[in-house]
Amino acid sequence: MKRLPVIFAAALTAFSAVFSTAASAKESSLVVLGDSITSGYGLDGYVAGDNYSAPDSFANQLSAAYSDYSNFAKDGRTSGELLTALEDEEISAALAGADTVVISIGGNDFLQPMISAIISIVMEDSELKDKLTSGEFSASADFSLELMQQLTETIINAAKDVDADDVCSNISSILSAVKNAAPDAQIIILTVYDPFEGVTGMEMIDVVAREKLAEMNAGIKDAAAANGAEVADVFTAFKGSAEDYTNITRMDIHPSKEGHAVIYSMLSKMAEVPSEPVSADVQPGTPHKGSPDTGAGDIAVFAGIALTAAAAAYLTRKKR
Repeated sequence: MKRLPVIFAAALTAFSAVFSTAASAKESSLVVLGDSITSGYGLDGYVAGDNYSAPDSFANQLSAAYSDYSNFAKDGRTSGELLTALEDEEISAALAGADTVVISIGGNDFLQPMISAIISIVMEDSELKDKLTSGEFSASADFSLELMQQLTETIINAAKDVDADDVCSNISSILSAVKNAAPDAQIIILTVYDPFEGVTGMEMIDVVAREKLAEMNAGIKDAAAANGAEVADVFTAFKGSAEDYTNITRMDIHPSKEGHAVIYSMLSKMAEVPSEPVSADVQPGTPHKGSPDTGAGDIAVFAGIALTAAAAAYLTRKKR
């Protein structure tokens, strides 16, 4: 009988711990801002415009540790567009009550100039356009050496022309605005990874990408330091593992399930939440914060054309 008080006390302690955790969770709020990386584009279950649809996205997994979660990502969004979006009343209200804010932005600033340049070339060739859209395209049959060189040069020149200083200025303003809106929140911003590194056939593009992304990521780190934010260095974590951590082999530059797991692991340590991903219990009635008109398809088109062109060029060189 003497054991009963001990057992009761242990049970009471356990109950108190659970209650305390639950009470703490009630006060925790996660706000996510960014682009298609934070929306979960390319993952199983993803639905355009529904940022809560992909259970394996790092944001949705991270949300399991919070009682309140708002994901305001929009596919295709640039740093300038996010800066403007911060004026939205719904975003401002969410930030005002946030405990943790996670931001991923800058990738589209790097990619969109290349997308526009590549699409303009493809659109000028009606036969090539028809084959690409119909799925009848064959790199070996439909890419002339001249076209391959044109595509590769266009990608490289577009990447070189990206104004990294302008992007980093936008990101600094974003962090400053978030800090003002959520002065007590932990703010974490992701660096931009290189989806081409280590991918066969993408060597020439990767050289330029690494140089430009190094400028952007240095600026992101400086902006974070100036605004009291923390940096999740996804660029370094993904270094040399693009084929594993992105969907580049499926002609898509977005993180794979494994890539999202890597990002989650980094963020979980920084935010001091469980290190093992937990499927988020996002209710079907949760408002959709994403935009149905995402523009992410353009990124997939770019990745497909660029990868095919570079791979075809690589194979042509090998045959010589």
